[in-house]
Amino acid sequence: MKKTLLLAFTFAVSLAACSKNSLEPAEENVTPPSKDLFDECGVDLALGANNHIYVRSHKLNNTVYIQTPSSDNERGQDPIGELEYNQDKIAFRWNEGPKTVGALLMEADNDKIKVTLLDRNGQAKDMVTISK
Repeated sequence: MKKTLLLAFTFAVSLAACSKNSLEPAEENVTPPSKDLFDECGVDLALGANNHIYVRSHKLNNTVYIQTPSSDNERGQDPIGELEYNQDKIAFRWNEGPKTVGALLMEADNDKIKVTLLDRNGQAKDMVTISK
């Protein structure tokens, strides 16, 4: 049987609330609202926007959630502090402050998707490879 990597795009994956100093107050045991549906459908990677910091989860069941940063140099927030909640869910967080600029580079083949976070200077800040 052929293994297929599934990718979903969503308005927001709601990972910001998992950590202190995000746009939302920190909360414990936060999961993305689409998690049950994505688990049922076998989604491997969920990309979301509408937040101004980058957040990548560990695999939650079989899905890695990535919340993209702003790319227009007009959004962001004060530097994020130490991760206090949900360390078991959050693999990596990043921002540059109030004028954050970041971009995702995605490379895919039949077996995997590689996602790299680049800062405004094209420097890699984070990378994850998702395989079946």
